[in-house]
Parts: sequence; structure tokens; C-alpha cells
Amino acid sequence: MTVLGRMVSVNGVVNGGSAFGDVQAGMYYIPYINWAVSSGITKGYEDGSFKPDQAITRQEMAVMLGRFLKATNKTKPVTVNNVNFADSGQFESWARAEIMDMAAQGLIKGMPDGSFAPRSPFTRAQVAQVLYNLDH
Repeated sequence: MTVLGRMVSVNGVVNGGSAFGDVQAGMYYIPYINWAVSSGITKGYEDGSFKPDQAITRQEMAVMLGRFLKATNKTKPVTVNNVNFADSGQFESWARAEIMDMAAQGLIKGMPDGSFAPRSPFTRAQVAQVLYNLDH
């Protein structure tokens, strides 16, 4: 959330708390979480938590990226036709459309073996690649 918030110049001044009980008061990322929630980019988890120290999965990233593009009125043209991942049967139903859409726009890619690895952690290197893809 911090990376996406900084891309659109969200004010990073901590001047309030978070709606999530597991987000410690005074944390630098609270303004970015609050912005992402109010923008519809994230809702947190079904149990009402945010889990700020938990790595996000690749499918969670795809959903948040798609919502980010909608919230900021950014568009990318379809550059990849016939997107297909070997493990598409493992996608959660709530993530399937965004994974395919983000892949069609060339913003995310699969793994070398042709899979997407939806439940694998979204790594820092992958963050850097997605940010690059957003700007180019």
C-alpha cells in the first residue's frame, strides 16, 4: 500500500489511527492503508484484520493492482493475447479476472514454468518489475 500510495503522492503524515485492530498506532504506513481502503484498493481480510506484517500473495497483488488502476483512472492497453497459466485452476474465484486482466495488460507475468503461482509470496523483485511495467 505504501508503494502504491507514494506513486500517487498520498500524504504520508500519520495523523490518526487505522480501522484495523492489528495495525499498531503511529505506524508510518497508516495513511497509505487508510487511503487504500477509502479508494477501494483493499478491504483487509474477512476477519477484519489487515495483517500488515504478512507477505501478500501474487493473486492478492493482482487484485490490488487492478483496483489501483481503477481508483486512479490509469489504463494500460491489452498487449498480451490468449493469456494462459498452467495452474489457472488454482486461482481463487475472487482473483481470477484480475489476474487475467493484469497479465493481458502486460503488468504481471507468470513463472518460467508457465504457472502463475497464485499463492506464492509477492517478492520485492516482483514489486520492482510491476512498478517498472506500470511506468513503461
